[in-house]
Amino acid sequence: ADPDRGPHPWVGGVDVRKEILKLKNLPNGEDLEFGGGATHDIMHAAYGNARFCFVPRGKSGWSLRLFEVLFAGCVPVMISDKWELPFEEFLDVTKFVIKWPSTQIGEGLLTYLRS
Repeated sequence: ADPDRGPHPWVGGVDVRKEILKLKNLPNGEDLEFGGGATHDIMHAAYGNARFCFVPRGKSGWSLRLFEVLFAGCVPVMISDKWELPFEEFLDVTKFVIKWPSTQIGEGLLTYLRS
């Protein structure tokens, strides 16, 4: 658990943030950028320069990160098995959001995003 944020309320499962950070160590992960305690200004600038932005599950049923990356013009890559997006009943979110299973974070995810 992140000591600053505390444990995630969902017990068990994949530590999504930890798995996302491992992507940087893959042979084709050298171009990935992570915040690592960056200020909001630096993170928002990074979102604006990125094509895809990871949106890991949060501590509640929604995450501010989704809206931050949408406003920055970045394609959100939702990594959460239980999160339902707002307005899915009348918006085709598959047109602008990628949902990826938390158990499949790895080289396959990077290959998919680069295809």
